[in-house]
Amino acid sequence: MKKILLIFFIVFISMNTVKSLLPNNGPETVYRYIYEQHPREWYVEQARLWKNEIKRRPNDPVNWRNYFMANKYAHWRGNVEVYTSKMDSILTEMGKHIPDSYDYNYLRFYNGERDVSLLDKAYELDPKRADALYELVLYYENVGDEKKLKKFCQDLYKSMDISPGLLDYNYNVLVSTEKNGILFTNGDNDTYPAWVLQKALGIREDVMIMNLHMTFTDRKYLKRKLDSRDIDIDVESPSKKRMNYFIEELTEQISEKYSNIPIHVALTVYKGTIREIEEDLYLVGLCFKYSKERFDNSQSIKNTVYNKLRLDYLSYDWYNAKYLVTSLLDKLHVNYVVVFLKLAENFHESGESAEALKWKNKALALAKKANNEEFIEHINELDW
Repeated sequence: MKKILLIFFIVFISMNTVKSLLPNNGPETVYRYIYEQHPREWYVEQARLWKNEIKRRPNDPVNWRNYFMANKYAHWRGNVEVYTSKMDSILTEMGKHIPDSYDYNYLRFYNGERDVSLLDKAYELDPKRADALYELVLYYENVGDEKKLKKFCQDLYKSMDISPGLLDYNYNVLVSTEKNGILFTNGDNDTYPAWVLQKALGIREDVMIMNLHMTFTDRKYLKRKLDSRDIDIDVESPSKKRMNYFIEELTEQISEKYSNIPIHVALTVYKGTIREIEEDLYLVGLCFKYSKERFDNSQSIKNTVYNKLRLDYLSYDWYNAKYLVTSLLDKLHVNYVVVFLKLAENFHESGESAEALKWKNKALALAKKANNEEFIEHINELDW
C-alpha cells in the first residue's frame, strides 16, 4: 500500500504558562519566543515600558525578567557582540538589585552561564515554578542521572505547566510505537511531555526517546543513550554537518545491526530532516515506522486508532484555554488529519463507506479548526 508522506509541522513552544492578567494598556508579560511571538517593534516597545517599571520599582524581579526578555528578542537577530554585551549588562544591573532572586539565578543560566548550581538556587527559592524545572530535566537527561531526572519530571508534572492537550498528544505518539522501540523527536513539545509521561507516570518507559538535536550535537549523549539499550555502533561516523544525513546514517547502522529494534520518527520532525529516509517511513499512527522492507501499514493504522489512541480530548478540551499553547494545539492536531484521512482511504478501498465517511468528516473538522485551507480543499475534493 502506498505510504502517506504528507507531514504537517508545528512551531514548537515548550512550557505553557497560564496567560498574563496584565492590562493591555500597560507593559505586557514578555514570554519566551517558544511561547509567543511578536514583531521586533513590539519587543522594543515592551523593553521601554518595562524599563520605566524598573525605575519605579527597581527591586521587583518581575520587572527585570520582562525587561530582560524584551531586550533579548528585540536584539537577538542583530550583531552578536552587541547583543551579548546588552544582555550581560542587564544581568549585571540585575545582580545589583535582586542578586538572591529566582529570576536572576535562572536567567544567568538561561543566558548561557551553564552552572547547574544556579538552577539549584532558583529551585530552592521556588520549587513549584516551572522555568528551572525544564532546565533541570534537560540537564539530568543530558548527564544520565536517572534518579534526579525522574524527580524533576515528577515536579514538572505537578506544576501543571504542560497543557493537558500536549500530554494527550504525546501519549498518543508513545502508544503509536512498537514495544522497546526508538522514537526520534524534534523539539520541546514532542520531547518534554513525553519524558514527563514516562518518568512521572510510568507510561511507555520501554520507548527510548531520542531528541534529534541533542543526539546530533552531543555524541557522548548519543552513545550513553544507545549504551542504555546495549546498542553498540560507531556514534562518530554519522554526519556532523547535516542532520538529514545524520539520521539516515544512524538509522541504517541501527537497523542493519539490530533488526529487532523498531525505529520510529515522530510526525513533528521536520520534513527536510527526514528526506533521505522518507521512502522507508510508513505511517502507523502519530509516528512513522522506519523499515527497509515494504509492508502494508493499513492494519497498523487501524489498530492504533481504534485500540490505542486517546481521542476524546479532541472534542472535549476542558482546560486548555488557560494555556498559551492552546492557539497552536489546533495546528499540532493537523497531524491527526493525516492519520484519519489514511484510515478513511483504507475503509473506502475496502468498501466500508460509512466508516470511511466518519473518519473523513473527523479529518475535515480538525482541518477547519486549524484553518488549514489546503487540507480543507483537499478533503472537499474527495469524491467519496
